[in-house]
Amino acid sequence: MSQDGLCKSIRYYSEDFDLSIGRWGIRIFEPLRANYTIVYLSAAVSILLVAVSAVLLVSLLQIRSMTGSILTGIVFEVAPSLTATMLHEYVSDLYFLSMVFILIASLALVRCPNRIAATVLSVIFTVLSLSLYQSYIGIEVGICVFLTAMMLMDRSLPVRAAYRELLRYALTVLSGLVIYLVIVKIVQFVSGVGTAAYGGLSELSVSSVLLSLPSSVSNAYHAFVRYFLRDDFIYNTAWHRDIFFLLFFLCFGGALIFRIVRDGIYKEKGRLLFLIALMLLYPAAVNIIALIVPTTEFYLLTTIQMLLVVPFFFAVSEDAAFFVQLLGAVMVLVISATYFMSDVISYKALKETYDQAIYGAERILDRMEQTEGYDRNMPVAFAGWFTEENYPKDESFWDYSIGPMVSWQMTHGDYYPNTESIRRFYLQYFDEQIVVADPATFSAIIASPEFAEMGTFPAKDSVKVIGGVLVVKLLEHPWPPY
Repeated sequence: MSQDGLCKSIRYYSEDFDLSIGRWGIRIFEPLRANYTIVYLSAAVSILLVAVSAVLLVSLLQIRSMTGSILTGIVFEVAPSLTATMLHEYVSDLYFLSMVFILIASLALVRCPNRIAATVLSVIFTVLSLSLYQSYIGIEVGICVFLTAMMLMDRSLPVRAAYRELLRYALTVLSGLVIYLVIVKIVQFVSGVGTAAYGGLSELSVSSVLLSLPSSVSNAYHAFVRYFLRDDFIYNTAWHRDIFFLLFFLCFGGALIFRIVRDGIYKEKGRLLFLIALMLLYPAAVNIIALIVPTTEFYLLTTIQMLLVVPFFFAVSEDAAFFVQLLGAVMVLVISATYFMSDVISYKALKETYDQAIYGAERILDRMEQTEGYDRNMPVAFAGWFTEENYPKDESFWDYSIGPMVSWQMTHGDYYPNTESIRRFYLQYFDEQIVVADPATFSAIIASPEFAEMGTFPAKDSVKVIGGVLVVKLLEHPWPPY
């Protein structure tokens, strides 16, 4: 499990923090599993919901190819972004439910014959999706942009029809977003919870969005490039995945050009320019969250929407040259295979991290019990935890995992989440109740001369009692309380 997963432990109750970041839906849906976070059950439900999402995508984009349908399901099931989400087992199933909701919203918007019903259903499911996890809004926006582009590739439909549909899509998504934000404010007011600074929701306003637009757009495009070609979110270069994606995008471009030439789209300048504009807007569309919340920082969990290029390719390329279809499908298959291997290596890497933590925690517990003056009711100040200083990592192994988050230590890098993770860890794996020192006491201890004179674990003087608190010094410069 992830650092958050360990901190939340095996039974999770939605806290005020969820309300403060706008995820009030977690409090509604979480009791359906009696608040238990059983890893195997969460994993099974998550895999099922991802499969449902893939089926909805195939239906939504009307992918007729069996190969395209199967590969769409495979690439989403093994995608590192979803693997990372599953490591947060206390909410992974709810996050994937959010993905299902956003795809139902898209399906209703596009396929429902009654415009009023389509709008109402789409808004409802958009709001439900946002209430669980906001990042998947990019999936709906990206689909709307792509389907408008597909309309433009049908010359039997007038260009103005594509403009009208895009406007309808935009107004519906915007309505869902506004209603969601209104509900967030109502829920926070009723519950007496303020808006957290986390994720930038507290700073959200029309003026902030407009003033930050140039940097937000740059952030959205930069994230798109980094996802496919860099190692910032996913370790790509060790697997040469950046090269495979470049070949894939060449196939995508080839299929698009083939359709433009074959169907005579190039003969209508307005249609062609609109189509090109939509394709260029795609990276900003799928990363729309960066435009809505300018302070957005992308990380592995919030990037799955970028993989929509895979089903989009299969939707565009069905009538393209066989070589283009074949090469694109092979690239997706190869990328999926490397994703799967990264997943396996990542789980092995996490197992190694936990094994190290268990052995280290057992040694620390022995030292604590042998320390003069210690009793089990005494508060404990853990000054750090096991990092690469204690257990250097074999980079040739870790570089093949899904991404940087797997290389992190078992606990968070600041005092409260760190010590809460350690407390839960001892309770879960050793049935040992540890009383953790409060942040103020910890701050005073790490600033004291006595602490400075201590050695770092496993030195003999790395565990001692200071002012009635048992201090375990694992780092020379531990993380301060936030």
